[in-house]
Amino acid sequence: MAKPTTIQKKSSSSSSKSILTPLQKTKSALKEIDRALHPHLRLLKRLRCKHNKGGDIYADYDDPRRMQQLAEAQTAVSLAIGTLNYIGNRLKGSDEGKKKGDPLRTELDRMRAMLVTLRKLQSSADAANAGESIKKTENEKSAEKSDVVNSTERSSENSESSPKGKREAGKLKLDIGAAKRMVNAALASDIVSNNGDKNSGNSSLSRIVSNPEKSKRRKTDSDGSTRKKRKSVRGC
Repeated sequence: MAKPTTIQKKSSSSSSKSILTPLQKTKSALKEIDRALHPHLRLLKRLRCKHNKGGDIYADYDDPRRMQQLAEAQTAVSLAIGTLNYIGNRLKGSDEGKKKGDPLRTELDRMRAMLVTLRKLQSSADAANAGESIKKTENEKSAEKSDVVNSTERSSENSESSPKGKREAGKLKLDIGAAKRMVNAALASDIVSNNGDKNSGNSSLSRIVSNPEKSKRRKTDSDGSTRKKRKSVRGC
């Protein structure tokens, strides 16, 4: 029996590769479909359980967002079933769904377009909700800032109208009055000192003005010493 030549080995290996390549692609496609269908299948399974218990499956779907999720799940499952039919036909060697005008191909294209539209609606709704939440956050921040400003103004008004604030204001007024009196006293002392330089008799007046108690004490001392001298003269 003749052994297979090198050319025959290469042809057999290439034919096996040509058979395995579509199978590998089909396997990866099935994994992708299974991964994408999990969230949709969970949603539909929950609705089916509710329907079996006699409940209204659309009772919780009055919100447009939830209705879009339900429609997206149903469309995704229908598209997956149609894709599996297409893959099965290709594995069997059938060309059904391959041509553009084929009914299966037309149905698959329609479902893909519907799924894209639903996802666009969902993304636009999410963007609108995000914009509303951002606007709400900005309004809350502005309200907090206005509250802080109002509380600061109220605290300043209360501090000014409080007894302590009034005492502080009174202290400022008293300080201003004392400063005026000090200026007037300084001007008066300058006038008296200038007149004392011109007239020696006014020098004692300037001393009395500057320190009247000290001048009074000196006058008393001088009078007492004079009386003592007069008594000593009379005694002799």
